Amino acid sequence: MMTIGIVSYFNPFEILPFLYGDQQVPNVNKGASAVNLLVKELLEQGHNVIVFTTYPYKGGTITLTGKNVTIYMVSTQHTIPKTSLFHILIVIRRLIKLIKQRINEIDVLHAHWTYEFALAAKHFAQRKPVFCTVRDWCPYIYSYQKGFRSRLGWKVKYHMFRKVMKGDSIHFIANSTYTYNRIKSEYPQKEVPIIPNPIDKNYILKERKKYPDNEIFISIAAGIDKRKNIGNLIAAFHLYHNEHPESTLMLVGGDFVDNNQHIIQWKEKGLLGGVKLCGWVDHSQLMPLLDSVSALVHPSLEETFGNILLEGMARRIPVIGGDKSGAVPEVLGNGKYGILCNVSDVQDIYRSLCKIHDKKYIQNIINNATEYIISTYQSDIIARKHISLYQSFT
Repeated sequence: MMTIGIVSYFNPFEILPFLYGDQQVPNVNKGASAVNLLVKELLEQGHNVIVFTTYPYKGGTITLTGKNVTIYMVSTQHTIPKTSLFHILIVIRRLIKLIKQRINEIDVLHAHWTYEFALAAKHFAQRKPVFCTVRDWCPYIYSYQKGFRSRLGWKVKYHMFRKVMKGDSIHFIANSTYTYNRIKSEYPQKEVPIIPNPIDKNYILKERKKYPDNEIFISIAAGIDKRKNIGNLIAAFHLYHNEHPESTLMLVGGDFVDNNQHIIQWKEKGLLGGVKLCGWVDHSQLMPLLDSVSALVHPSLEETFGNILLEGMARRIPVIGGDKSGAVPEVLGNGKYGILCNVSDVQDIYRSLCKIHDKKYIQNIINNATEYIISTYQSDIIARKHISLYQSFT
């Protein structure tokens, strides 16, 4: 068995059964589902895991312990603005200090994302094998930022990204062919294996008999920006709802609230008929929510993977995504496991929404998707792929 150091956003609440019961466990870092699941699977397979992560409150280091697992959490709250490079340096120094205390016990260090966690892990690259899973592509995201604060924050991330990618001391992992091609296009000398994101094996339904009587679409997004492309979905659903007034579009995410400026503008234009604003939904409630809908629509212009696609497929609902949206076509099997469309074209999204009425076509997609994720993305398979890679460097 190995001892693996994970340096990443992480939610300890997701591995509660592995932690000793007399501790207060914060429910934070809720956007790190792929990392949470990887740690859970590594523990289930008998490995030792030491996690180095952060939490967004004031305070000192939080230490959580359990069977074969220790979690160290450092605060990200300082008087220095978060957009400042000095703020990030403080977080990195705190992470390095903690890793240094345990580095002799660790077989490999595995960072996620190409920012502060990867920089902290890179500090130990001469002592242990260090891996980094590239989970987004910073130059692309930076190019979409508007406004001074947003651009400044991503400028700092861009600087970190270039420092992480420089040299050959870190072994990079791509989470999709799309991410692999992005890395190789700028860093052709790097050897980059592909290990996709996992889906929890316990989430996968083998059959499902009940669906809503009226069409209920759901879209889940971290924000309402140009890259997430929610405006085109709103416009397409408006066309669909005019023909099918009993239909519903559920919008899930922190920005989908009444006082959001985009929501106000869409409402003033009369575009929110049949639209239900759900706001933020905890990941623990996501599966029941997906079980209540007819289809998942993901209009994003770019994803390096797209975990929500797997989660929709796992619950046996058809998934609609962009035919040129980064890794989305790959995850959806170029149309074999989901419905692909031009998400930059409102009419094409509308036509894809209408395909839900072709029951034979939809059932075939759902059946294909279930077989595919069981053989390709199931969490225990993905964890074993990571272990095999780690062992090849130790």
